[in-house]
Amino acid sequence: MNIGLFYGRFDPVSLPEIRHAFTEKKKLALNEVWFIMDDEGTDCKHRMTLLKLGLHGKGFRVLRKSELVTDNRNRYIDITDGSLAIRELGFNELKLLNTRQKRYIMDHYLYLESISKSTLKEKRWAHVQRVADLCVQFARGNGYDQQKAYCAGMLHDLAKNMDKDIQEYYVRTYCPEILDDNWQTWHRPVAAVLLKSKLKMSDREIIKAVRHHCIGDDESVLSMIVYCADKLDPGRDYDSSREIALCTANIKRGYQTVRQQQFEYLKKEGVI
Repeated sequence: MNIGLFYGRFDPVSLPEIRHAFTEKKKLALNEVWFIMDDEGTDCKHRMTLLKLGLHGKGFRVLRKSELVTDNRNRYIDITDGSLAIRELGFNELKLLNTRQKRYIMDHYLYLESISKSTLKEKRWAHVQRVADLCVQFARGNGYDQQKAYCAGMLHDLAKNMDKDIQEYYVRTYCPEILDDNWQTWHRPVAAVLLKSKLKMSDREIIKAVRHHCIGDDESVLSMIVYCADKLDPGRDYDSSREIALCTANIKRGYQTVRQQQFEYLKKEGVI
């Protein structure tokens, strides 16, 4: 038999790589194509699962590099094309994955940093990292799921640096009732839409926390965590250490304090 060998890290495997395998199989009259995954690294298990999800129903064989055994009865042809590999999974690269892969990524909190960073300017990215760390601190102190809190914090500003006209498209399409709101707050429902439609996020708590993180109008635990972490970012130009300690000890009391402070600040500034 003629067997094509496609070597790669597959981090994760992409649709262009899969199309390439089909093309080479036809062009070279291959009987089979084997995807040989580099099995070094601690993320091997997730990459293997994502590889199987990407190739589901395609008729290709999947092997770890350490499992590869060849013999003289078959002819092996290297069909690797490294130029098709995803170098770093950002938001724009999600279109190179199928729905099963994206759901798995969100369900297991994978690639959060690279996806978030790819949408943000440097200053906003620094803010998001601090918020995500605070979310973990608040979750730990209040007995909440730390991974889920980190995910919500890392993705809460997914649409913050998106162009206004693009945000307006999403608002007009999905939530036209907020068109008259300050456009600087549009990024919260737009991010929630992106989580569902582009990232295939299924966790409703995370989506809700992202949607409400600006104005603090939801009192579920995760929503309070993200709202307070966003407002108390240590990188802002005021000392929030007292409020951070309060939220770490009791998120409900901390949330009430932070929300009252925000109300008084906005009233003083004439916003409300």
